[in-house]
Amino acid sequence: MTLERTADVDVAATIGAALRSGTLCITSDNSVVSVPNDIAKLVVSILDSWAGGSTVTLVAHNDLLTTQQVADLMQVSRPFVIRLVDRGDLACVRVGKHRRVSAASVIEYLEQTRQAGVAAIAEEARQNVADNLY
Repeated sequence: MTLERTADVDVAATIGAALRSGTLCITSDNSVVSVPNDIAKLVVSILDSWAGGSTVTLVAHNDLLTTQQVADLMQVSRPFVIRLVDRGDLACVRVGKHRRVSAASVIEYLEQTRQAGVAAIAEEARQNVADNLY
């Protein structure tokens, strides 16, 4: 669905403000459901990111994604994703001739690479301190 970006941002800001103040309730079929605090925080975070111009993608852990969808999610090229799959760095299943990657595998891979990056930076900092460079 494509809507006017300015109007969408205004709606997102209004909903975010209501959620922050704890006054927003969602109604459906004449029933009223209060939004739990954890969900309100998640929705506010999503709306803030989106209103700030970021692309927001919600994916269920058990969804199977095409290599192009994975590439879009990771902000890399499709051939890079295929190399990750072929190396075994990213688990996949075959559907005919096509590869499908679970969203959970993508999230796990991204977390592992993030942790490896943090560890590398920490090791570099330790080495710099040991060499009196820091």
